[in-house]
Amino acid sequence: MRRLLSSEGRVDASQIRRAAFLTGQEWTKLQEAAGILLDCPIYIDDTPAATVLDIRAKSRRLKADGKLGLVIIDYLQLMQGRAELSSRSSRSPRSLAP
Repeated sequence: MRRLLSSEGRVDASQIRRAAFLTGQEWTKLQEAAGILLDCPIYIDDTPAATVLDIRAKSRRLKADGKLGLVIIDYLQLMQGRAELSSRSSRSPRSLAP
């Protein structure tokens, strides 16, 4: 979420981590960014050790409710639970696509 706020508010992410060093203008930018992001239909799933099957099930549920337009998997290695991916497991997320 910090990266989204940083990007939308155009505030350096390292400054957000050290909130005491933010200027008044940066606080204002972050508040405006937070307001914008609150209105966005964004679903972030940070379930530890999520599998492709877990993500597929949640994605299908959101799609059935009409709340899904895009799935982004950040850090595929953590999702799989190991540093090296076999070609089979790297193809698995592609199977989510219609």
